[in-house]
Amino acid sequence: MRTHVTFVLDSSGSMSKIEDDTRGGFNSFLSDQRAEEGEATVTLYDFNTDVERVYEWYPIEEAPELTEETYTPSGRTALHDALYRAMTETVDQISALDVAERPDNVVFVVLTDGKENASETPQEAVREQVKIRREEHG
Repeated sequence: MRTHVTFVLDSSGSMSKIEDDTRGGFNSFLSDQRAEEGEATVTLYDFNTDVERVYEWYPIEEAPELTEETYTPSGRTALHDALYRAMTETVDQISALDVAERPDNVVFVVLTDGKENASETPQEAVREQVKIRREEHG
């Protein structure tokens, strides 16, 4: 069984209150997934005012963990932009693979305090993407 995890991580300023917990939670998630049977890959999107794809399609065993140097909250919260970009880019990447190479499962994990305040993407566009992915792509 092959699984791909797209992780969308909030690094906006409001996350500074839970910075240590966020790093620990992300790192524990990776550790837990490494212990699961099967193959897994992970893509990490980090967002604050901007959205950045930090790494993509790393084997879960090699995926870098968060450190004080790599996770420092600041800026505003472009949650809708991050979700929309992560979904559309993940689908594009999977579609580009040969059918035999595609993951059996695709999981999206979002770690945020949920205080959207900076996106250009409307919330309805994100909802529509989720609906399409669930109904048309399982």
